[in-house]
Amino acid sequence: MAEAEPTISRLLRPGIGRHMAIWILIFSSLITLLITAIQLRMDYERDVSLIHARLSEIRSIHLESILNSLWLANHDLVRIHLEGLMRLPDMQYIAVDLEDGGRIAAGRPSEEHLIRLEIPLHYHYRQEEVPLGTLRAAATLEGVYHRLMDKVSVILVSQGIKTFLVSLFILALFYRLVGGRLQAFAAHTRSLTLKDDPLPFHFTGRAKHLESLDELDQLAAAFNESWSRQRADFQKLRETEQELLHLRNLLANVIDSMPSVLIGVDLEGRVIQWNRKAAENVGLPSTEALGRPLSEVYPLLSGQMERIQQALVKRTGLREEKIVWRVNDEIRFSDVTIYPLVTNGTEGAVIRVDDITERVRIEEMMIQAEKMLSVGGLAAGMAHEINNPLAGILVNVQVINQRLMDGSPKNRRIAEQCGLPFEALSRYLEQRGVVPLIQAVADSCGRAARIVENMLNFSRKGGVDAAPQNLAHLLDQTLELAANDYDLKKHYDFRHIRIVREYDPATPPALCVGNNIQQVFLNILKNGAQAMAHSDAGILDPCFTLRVRPDGRMVRVEIADNGPGMDEAVRKRVFEPFFTTKEVGSGTGLGLSISYFIITENHMGTLEVDSKPGQGATLILCLPMEEKIP
Repeated sequence: MAEAEPTISRLLRPGIGRHMAIWILIFSSLITLLITAIQLRMDYERDVSLIHARLSEIRSIHLESILNSLWLANHDLVRIHLEGLMRLPDMQYIAVDLEDGGRIAAGRPSEEHLIRLEIPLHYHYRQEEVPLGTLRAAATLEGVYHRLMDKVSVILVSQGIKTFLVSLFILALFYRLVGGRLQAFAAHTRSLTLKDDPLPFHFTGRAKHLESLDELDQLAAAFNESWSRQRADFQKLRETEQELLHLRNLLANVIDSMPSVLIGVDLEGRVIQWNRKAAENVGLPSTEALGRPLSEVYPLLSGQMERIQQALVKRTGLREEKIVWRVNDEIRFSDVTIYPLVTNGTEGAVIRVDDITERVRIEEMMIQAEKMLSVGGLAAGMAHEINNPLAGILVNVQVINQRLMDGSPKNRRIAEQCGLPFEALSRYLEQRGVVPLIQAVADSCGRAARIVENMLNFSRKGGVDAAPQNLAHLLDQTLELAANDYDLKKHYDFRHIRIVREYDPATPPALCVGNNIQQVFLNILKNGAQAMAHSDAGILDPCFTLRVRPDGRMVRVEIADNGPGMDEAVRKRVFEPFFTTKEVGSGTGLGLSISYFIITENHMGTLEVDSKPGQGATLILCLPMEEKIP
């Protein structure tokens, strides 16, 4: 790369060169000042030493002549000597103070920058010292100072010019050898991008042999090699980033596609992971849930923080099964599993919530089916055992009815032999209500016979002749039977229960055994009537709501009451054999269980109950429209 000739403006622009020149100037100036100070100190001491030497010459050389002149009282000669001494360099003042108070002086006295000399004058005469006066001399330092100042000016000017020229030369040399090349290198570096593949950079514009490379050329070569490695690493990094992004998206899709709720929380219970199922359950997107407390965004899990801490301490997962939650007035079941999360310094937990409501319901249905199958053998034995005494009771009731009510000649003859006219016997039976009692016994025997028949059907699957039946018509016939039922009239007054019919006229017939379905309807109606009659809340307007409508390829029948309803525990067991909530002696607990078997096993239908405490109960049964029952 060609280099432009350095100019003053380029040299003085901010950069390493200018900083280096400034420091060179500062350092050179300090060295110059230090050397100058040392030189001045040495010159000053030399000049002062010369002054002291001159003053010493007065004592050693001129003092004897001055004493002789003073002894001869030749004051003029003394003055000539003093004026001659004043010609010595830097002499300021010299005088002789006579003993008689006179003074012979030369020069002008001053009080600044002086070096003084004072010598007592004694003349030796006949082995005696005769005092003649005192010699006083003073040399000034002003000449020394002037010489030093002149020397300082010369040194500073010459050294300053030399330092400036040297600094400017060093700056120009630095820019040529280093600064300009570094600027070119910086411009080349700024133009680089990881996406491009530029040519290698060389300071001279062409490659050199390795042995001819200076430090900057070696720097450029090292940079080119490093840049090539970085670009290769960048390409690998981009590929890795694409793979990580793909894996991240795949993992996010897998997590969001899971049917379970997956929530990640940190040690403080704040949400760090929120999948799509959690967002659907709560109605809160992940953008609004992340970073917020778990108890705030998912209140149903607010009580799980203690178990999360236990899972972290034990470093093992915790699982709680069949947790019952009420969501929108609906009972739901869930399994909650907590997995500790300890990795890369991040601690927390992953909470998985599996909705098992459907599985629980299927399990309940399977349990009911198993119970029905286990009761099948018992039902067959009971039916056979009951059938014999029941047949005897029914035959005897028919015989009693015939002998009491039939006016045959034989009955009349025997009555007259006993002294009781047959007409009087008939009036007695009528007035005492014996006839309805006998009829009630006969009806009960008939119902018992039908129960036995249902129990026999309960014990064997198949062999039942099914035919198309209008379920709305069967339901109305069952209502008439319930209204005339002696037990219902006596205890529950079924005729006072309000009936609401919601029949869809477009409902097709269902394939079933009419008598069996009527027995199911009657069991359901009896249970509903008993529940409304024995309610602690006191149902003022007991009501049955009857609905018949098509439901896909099934006919759906709903029998709903406004009684006290039932809780979840009772609802689960309502179809169990021998399970009852009535008082001892008031029920056997077989009515709904046999009804369940008749619908599910003999008719391939479904029978469910939907009930909540205080909101009544609804029995829902579905029978096929066209499928034949085996």
